[in-house]
Amino acid sequence: MSTRVVYPEFRDEHTLARYPFADDASLVADTGRVLTPDVVLDAMLYPAGNGGPLWLSRIEIDRLRITWVIANAAGDACSGTCDIADLDPTVDLLDALGRPAGILLLNPDVVAGLQVWDAGAHTFSEDSGAFVASCVAVAPAVGVRGIAAQDQQPLSGDIWIIGEDGVQFSIVPTGIRVDIVGDPLFRRRACAGNEVFVAPEFLRTINGIPPTYWGGFQLQAGRVLSPRPALRIYVDESGAVVIGLAAAEEQT
Repeated sequence: MSTRVVYPEFRDEHTLARYPFADDASLVADTGRVLTPDVVLDAMLYPAGNGGPLWLSRIEIDRLRITWVIANAAGDACSGTCDIADLDPTVDLLDALGRPAGILLLNPDVVAGLQVWDAGAHTFSEDSGAFVASCVAVAPAVGVRGIAAQDQQPLSGDIWIIGEDGVQFSIVPTGIRVDIVGDPLFRRRACAGNEVFVAPEFLRTINGIPPTYWGGFQLQAGRVLSPRPALRIYVDESGAVVIGLAAAEEQT
């Protein structure tokens, strides 16, 4: 009695195909080396900003590691490296800004055979190293994806922006606003040091007596202690404003 497997295992399902590469991908490098299809068991590629097909652009081999470079129509999209001596079958792919861009699942037994390849770069064309469409996820390039500083490597991920020495940052509806006002005491700070610029200590109480509602203390000379100030401001019968000092008996 014949049997038929309705739902074959994942690897068995793609035994006769070149998955994750396209069926018409020759996998022949410019050096003449031929990459066997089962060297990569599975792949998921999602570099930011990619909207078209991806292919294995080149394999860079040296004595200790193998680098896998994935490209699109704009150039190199992402890459990942595996250690030959201690091979991890899972290769994380990162783009030029260090952001996650995909993953490759390698066959350790087949990858070990790449050690006989000549050291250097083995380049594949778009037709010879194309991935199937099901392994490519479209990832639009929206929003801020990184910060490129002058003469430094691009930054991505969790970034703290701190304004110092007269640089102020504020959030506006269209993004982040940068105001550079400078530090008027820069020269003094450079010469005298930071110890000159200490936080002020304010008077809080006098003999346990707190200040008024507005934060002030009333100091008056006289024989009688009174919470009322000695200064008087009032309008007389003619409508004029009169300013004067109250008599001692008025302060009690």
